[in-house]
Amino acid sequence: IIGGAGNTGAALAKLLIARGDQVTAFVRPTTDRRRLDGVPVDYVVGDAMIADEVAAALEGKKFTVIIDTVQILNVTDQVSYTRLYANFVPLAKRMGVKQFLITGGGCSDWLREDCPLSPPLFTVATNMTIAEYILRGSGVPYTIFRIGALVPGGPAPDSERRTGTSYL
Repeated sequence: IIGGAGNTGAALAKLLIARGDQVTAFVRPTTDRRRLDGVPVDYVVGDAMIADEVAAALEGKKFTVIIDTVQILNVTDQVSYTRLYANFVPLAKRMGVKQFLITGGGCSDWLREDCPLSPPLFTVATNMTIAEYILRGSGVPYTIFRIGALVPGGPAPDSERRTGTSYL
């Protein structure tokens, strides 16, 4: 789990461990791991935004599934989904990863004026979409979970943009 000690990553790790899966959390050296105290996870340590650190951390490792739970709210040249995917996706392909799971952004394929996201979130969503194209073009099997939102005055549930229904 990339970002395995964060809020989403730790919750997911606990669920996977409870069902009997072996879990490895990719974390930065400075990451607070308290959310995973007492949880039998393995750790791989490196900065997901630095290609050499990702390559060194994953050297000799073999994973069946990679799950990205990283949440980037401020895209920069140094921190972005495109950088993250450029660092992980080629290694996933070499490892023979059977599934790469990600949460995808919303409406970045839309024109800016049609998107209800604020300009900063639209920038994040656009960067996320570019990163998705890195994954889609890689040949690594993937699943993108679209995280929905309730937008006041937004498209009706039966709008042409609806791609499915999700349940919690």
